[in-house]
Amino acid sequence: MNIFMKRILSIIPWVAALLVIRAIKIKKINRELKTLEQLEEKNIDENNYSIQEEGWLGILFLVGTIFFSGLLLYGFIDGQADFSVIVAYGILIAFSGICTLHLFLWRVKVNHDVIEYRSLFGKKYYKFSDITRSVDKENGTLEIYAGDKKIFKFDENISTSLFENSLSKHKISQETWLGCRDKECIIRPKESHYVLPGIFFLYLVYNSVILVSNAKETAFVFLLFSLVPGGIFFYFLMDKTIVRDGWLYRNGFLRKNCKIRLTDITQVKRKKNLFGETLILYKNQKKIAKISARNRNVDWLQVKIAEIKKDKKKLERKK
Repeated sequence: MNIFMKRILSIIPWVAALLVIRAIKIKKINRELKTLEQLEEKNIDENNYSIQEEGWLGILFLVGTIFFSGLLLYGFIDGQADFSVIVAYGILIAFSGICTLHLFLWRVKVNHDVIEYRSLFGKKYYKFSDITRSVDKENGTLEIYAGDKKIFKFDENISTSLFENSLSKHKISQETWLGCRDKECIIRPKESHYVLPGIFFLYLVYNSVILVSNAKETAFVFLLFSLVPGGIFFYFLMDKTIVRDGWLYRNGFLRKNCKIRLTDITQVKRKKNLFGETLILYKNQKKIAKISARNRNVDWLQVKIAEIKKDKKKLERKK
């Protein structure tokens, strides 16, 4: 197996990861609905239950760890495992291994009033009386607090319906953290949209750099491949819309920046395309900006524009 094929094969787990992210989101929605149905029908024990990470997700990372370890071992056998290869695959193996352990070990177990929290750092026990509040973050995570101290959190891929039901039964404050305020808000993509493309991009660039000295043609191919994830990475990383003091500022990668008063936006439309749903802003009949509907705080922006339009109409009627 030559260097090119070996490095191409090492990308396969990351391609799988992109597909997995989509599957996780769909699975979480279905699981939440099923849990709510079971709670309504009383087909689930509300006082004794366990919440864990997805087992198949842990298996996926375990396969990735074994896969990277196998490639590194082959490199040693084949005599191609130089310092740069050892460092690169060592990082990948460590990352996949830690994720595997986290996914298999993480658990929240509820037995009436007692909560057992298990993680990489061992087990801890709490009571619902210790919890002062929970906070739903805009990235989908649920954070649990005892006073001002965060004692544990649920990742965005974990169904929290059962635990939130327990919090409600114990009359514990459930807050929603909003990144937007009345005068200022930042609308931008979620981290998951650019983290994986960024990993792809850096990995391909890294391979092209270490191959320049002894395989220039292969290095060029990797650099060429890096253009696609690199473009996606910078597109999402630099995609930002700021709403401040009645103005909307739209910035982006290889995109013309725009600045417009919210009162000048006459129409808002949602349209579906190949990459999902897009929020389109118009001034009269002119299209002035497009924002992905999957970005954080897009719904806030749409509501804000609707409120401004309503207030504007009221002022016009008074005149």
